[in-house]
Amino acid sequence: SDVCSSDLKSDIMVVGNGGSVFLYVNGHQSGQIGRIVQFLQSQPFCGVVFAQQEVEGAFRLHDVRMDASSAPDIVISLRWKPDKSTNGAPGLIYSDYGKYGPGQGMHGSLSPFDMHNVCIAAGPDFRKGFQDDLPTGNIDIAPTILWLLGVKPPRQPSGRVLTEALTQSREAKPVCEVHRLEASWRGDGFTWHQYLKYSQVRGVLYFDEGNGEQTWSQASGAN
Repeated sequence: SDVCSSDLKSDIMVVGNGGSVFLYVNGHQSGQIGRIVQFLQSQPFCGVVFAQQEVEGAFRLHDVRMDASSAPDIVISLRWKPDKSTNGAPGLIYSDYGKYGPGQGMHGSLSPFDMHNVCIAAGPDFRKGFQDDLPTGNIDIAPTILWLLGVKPPRQPSGRVLTEALTQSREAKPVCEVHRLEASWRGDGFTWHQYLKYSQVRGVLYFDEGNGEQTWSQASGAN
């Protein structure tokens, strides 16, 4: 972590997480949070910005179920692009981890190359040769295993049971709803725009991808 500013009332703790960064603003001052968000939106490394408070051009942490009492004031997912690395793998991202150079790999962004991975399950309770086309995530593994063991958790888990992949389940295939959030803000000589695609199955959210960019006006002379 890193602490910026000599004024205790405006200290900012910056916590890096590879392809994303968390910012904690001392005092949770709305004016300062807004200025920080607008600064980030002008930077080439900025992908998607989330804030506890409402800030123009940013998403609310509440929109993506991240608004816990201990959550950061600002979360930034760093920008990505589909270009190939020096190893030929598609998907490049900005990273706050300076020790890794190009081609060494990183994760933690909202790049679809980060978000879309593979989970393989085998055993008598899983359908053979079945490919699940519904969104799933690590959050679904525990409730699925508990269901197979016949264990009822004391409270509703955050994920869902992957019934569509099970031989024992008689439930109908769940419905997937696809959503897209967009936000924009007009800065000094540019317009900031960001988007977030996510899917929802039985109330569980799955991020598909998100990114942002600046569109500079001709008068600014920027690219």
